[in-house]
Amino acid sequence: MKRALIAIAVIVLLAIIFSIIPTQNPKFVNIANKFLPPSSEHLMGTDHLGRDIFSLMAQGFLRTLYVVVVASTVSYIFGVFLGIIAGFYGGFPLVVIRFLTDLTLIIPTFIVALISSIMFSDSVFAVGLALGFSNIGFFANQSYKLCDIILRDPYVDTLRMLQAPNSYIMRKFLFPELLPSTLNLMGNKASNHILAYASLTFIGLGADITSPDFGTMLYQYRGFIIEKPLVVLWPALGIFFLSLIFHYTFDEVHI
Repeated sequence: MKRALIAIAVIVLLAIIFSIIPTQNPKFVNIANKFLPPSSEHLMGTDHLGRDIFSLMAQGFLRTLYVVVVASTVSYIFGVFLGIIAGFYGGFPLVVIRFLTDLTLIIPTFIVALISSIMFSDSVFAVGLALGFSNIGFFANQSYKLCDIILRDPYVDTLRMLQAPNSYIMRKFLFPELLPSTLNLMGNKASNHILAYASLTFIGLGADITSPDFGTMLYQYRGFIIEKPLVVLWPALGIFFLSLIFHYTFDEVHI
């Protein structure tokens, strides 16, 4: 738990720093300053259009973090809730919920992202919703399987004999028992959200291609990987370390 709090604090601190520190306009083009090396004026150098790479990285970090928060929140809340309902009640609710959650798993994320981008005009929020929707099934299935095991505990039978409300059992007993495992899964899926968002922006799907995203930067810089490998390295490292932080945060979490 201490490790998770430290990692979360690092993420929040980075988000605050990138939000408040003065950066250059990431869309300002100055061909005369293209491919400048790292310096006090340009901490990570400039790209082929003379744009400040550090400013692009800062905006890309914030946009990616926003997508991860939206996607993780949607998939976790809806997935765990549906999984608990299915595991607790069984029967017809189980059949309906399993059908709906399996449906979210078989529809490709790219298709969902494409539809959402058409509906919401290439907004970052739409991408987060699409990724969150596509991962509801993972949390629902895990929660359902765990509930099936937890409900065999004699303590649950005792609560039912005492006529404890179903909502009380689910809220005070089932959910706390599910929390460590579901948070672990959320960390793994958060890393997947980062990679998925980078992949979507790399092919120009789900977000404005003029926006500073890690995937967009990789696409624009792919032709300079031999001559100027440093410009490709920065967004690649951004994806790697952000994914690593989220995986590290929730891996083997114990509350």
